[in-house]
Amino acid sequence: MEIQENETKTEAFEADLSFKSFTVDVNAKSGWKDTGIEVREGEIIRMEWYSGTWRGDVGMTNCPKHGPAGPTCDAYTALAGYPLPGVVEDSLVGKVGNDVFFVGEQLRKISRTNGRLHLTINDTGHHDNDGVITMKVSIGRR
Repeated sequence: MEIQENETKTEAFEADLSFKSFTVDVNAKSGWKDTGIEVREGEIIRMEWYSGTWRGDVGMTNCPKHGPAGPTCDAYTALAGYPLPGVVEDSLVGKVGNDVFFVGEQLRKISRTNGRLHLTINDTGHHDNDGVITMKVSIGRR
């Protein structure tokens, strides 16, 4: 019941916002992708997986390419040195300013800071990666 109440409050809050939408390609071979999207503290960031697959290591032939949630087999937790330690390796992560967060297949969050939105695969080395995913990004503004 409490979850439904919170969802209703969030939806009512979002109904008062104007959303601007973008599609962003994120290449697994690249580091942080500057999306060119400026976000201000308090704005709503929504992301949804639109298309594409990737893999964090082309040598992992036992695992198929996967979406931004991370691999469906041989999934590991990212260690120190990764863009976002503690979440699934090879998943999609984002950042605004110094606020780094898990995105996965979808995200809905209130920005805690001002800055440019960046996206990347949660990996330490990009040279052996393969694939591109496309995300639909919407920013809610008053």
